[in-house]
Amino acid sequence: MNAIESKLASECRIGTKWRIKKNHLQNALHNLTNIRSKAFLASNIPGLKYSFSLELDNEDLSEVNIFLSLNFKITKRIEANFKISVKSAAFEQNFEGKVYDESTGWGGTMCTLDELFNVENNFFVDKFIEIDIDGILKPLGIKRKRTTAAESSSLVKVLWNNIDDKNLTIIIKKQQIKVHKWIMCAKSSVFKAELNNPAFVEAQKNEIEITHFSPEIVKGVIKFCYEQDITKIINVQNAFHYLRFADKYDVKDLHEMIQSFLIETLSESNVCLYAEASIIFNAHELREFCICFLMNSVGKPIKGAEKLPGIILKEIGRRSFLYTSQ
Repeated sequence: MNAIESKLASECRIGTKWRIKKNHLQNALHNLTNIRSKAFLASNIPGLKYSFSLELDNEDLSEVNIFLSLNFKITKRIEANFKISVKSAAFEQNFEGKVYDESTGWGGTMCTLDELFNVENNFFVDKFIEIDIDGILKPLGIKRKRTTAAESSSLVKVLWNNIDDKNLTIIIKKQQIKVHKWIMCAKSSVFKAELNNPAFVEAQKNEIEITHFSPEIVKGVIKFCYEQDITKIINVQNAFHYLRFADKYDVKDLHEMIQSFLIETLSESNVCLYAEASIIFNAHELREFCICFLMNSVGKPIKGAEKLPGIILKEIGRRSFLYTSQ
């Protein structure tokens, strides 16, 4: 278990009260289409969404199957155990021991089609079926993005050292840095838009002036664009400057790398600061980890908790409740 995994939940409870209109369900099954609940965010597993569906069995159209679908990118694998029940019909069934290696659906037979719509079985009350679903999801490892740059290819090293072919000038506080225009355009959609539009001064002069960032930050970004390893110069003091630059100029690879660095340094003393930064700089993965970290830190002293952004507090509050889907 790595450092960040030890700070997150070992399991997550899911619970949903799913109400479906009888005629809606009948029409869906009659047309051999599935009927699906809303998708919900797991309260304390980063980036995990789950939903449920009802559909006829592909091999036996007399059977109605229920599936739990998981959608996840951050977690390596998920173990699922859940129970479905319909109280009006005194019906209950367990589904246990499934390990999801990828985003998919899993489940089994709930009942037959005749049993479902037989009025004597009381699956429907006032033309609605109400399915209670309760379960436990266990994350099995977190996918970690590289926080170090891949070893530079010989071509990139040649380009880095080739001064004559550098055809773009980046200006920072009277300092000038020569770079390859195509490399900067390949890394940043903002640079690409500015430098490929003849109406822009930047395109006419092949110059970009960068303000509001120090020369050290800009030089670090340029090195990153040339696939140089900049991890040794990134620290908790300058990481937000790199994140802000990556967000402003849409340098996606750098944006992801800085988020990974911050996630690895997450703690009770900085989670509120990181949560605020995740909102400001559109760092969605960092935001997910901060929310899940806070969900798992109930009862612990959290520095700056009183200053948490409203959007974070609202999401924590929303995930604290189980869901109803109609």
